[in-house]
Amino acid sequence: MALPVSGYINGSDLLLSVGGKAVGHCTSHTLTFNSETKDRAVKPAASAGYSAGLWKGKGVTGLSISISAEGLRYYGEAENGFDEIAANWGIGQTVQIKAFQREGDASPYVQGNFVIASIEESSPAQDDATYSIKLESVGEPDMYPGKNGGLISLGVKAIKLVVGDKFTFLPTTLPAGAAVTYTSSTPAKASVTSGGVVTAAAAGSTVITGSITVDGKTYTDTCAVTVTAS
Repeated sequence: MALPVSGYINGSDLLLSVGGKAVGHCTSHTLTFNSETKDRAVKPAASAGYSAGLWKGKGVTGLSISISAEGLRYYGEAENGFDEIAANWGIGQTVQIKAFQREGDASPYVQGNFVIASIEESSPAQDDATYSIKLESVGEPDMYPGKNGGLISLGVKAIKLVVGDKFTFLPTTLPAGAAVTYTSSTPAKASVTSGGVVTAAAAGSTVITGSITVDGKTYTDTCAVTVTAS
């Protein structure tokens, strides 16, 4: 059932995805848009009163996004949970974050690479075990409120196929629904159709590139494909 297009937004309508999987059994998540600022204090003009100098100018010198989330520990977690997120933290790996509406919104409103700044597990006696995570953006995110231009994400950076296998890309684009052009660097190893269907042809490797054009500028994303013999 589609979400309503007006009225109040329920917290359960909004999802957080870490590394391509929704955070399972998440009880809440919080996105914070941070501004680093610099105060500028100047002496007021001679014609102004002394009190005018008490009001400082302020400029933005940096932007970042931080995210926190809390969830329940769960055996046999099918989506992202403590075990998988903790493993990503343990190897110091950045993760791709998406924040999006559960239904009716194909494009996330925040997307980019984040580091797992901390992960904490709480295990009270005779009660549900929980965990919390904190994430911080790495550089400029691909998508955030106020960003202009275009974006394409193929959704996966590398795949492995056996000769004869097929794989279909389900890209995310900004603007949503933008026409995607696909190319393969080595079609003899794996070809790709205009609809994003990859067919593994021979053992070896290739790179699939998806591109969109927005206001005359081209945006791309790539996926490495490795093909093994059947």
